[in-house]
Amino acid sequence: MSTKTEDAQAIVVASPSGALIITATDGVEEMAATLAQKLGIAVEVAASRAAALRLLQRRSYALVVLDQILA
Repeated sequence: MSTKTEDAQAIVVASPSGALIITATDGVEEMAATLAQKLGIAVEVAASRAAALRLLQRRSYALVVLDQILA
């Protein structure tokens, strides 16, 4: 986490963390769990672009993977 000082106010800027996988592919949850375990990060899965946008409005991710079928 880093901080910026702007006009004598401290603003806390959260560093992006974790990964978001956007795909409608069945069985991706198992791959996401394996990725989370191997990399030691949180991995979330969104089954649609609309679901992904809702997640992206709530937080930032260090990595976002978009299935080419949904692109």
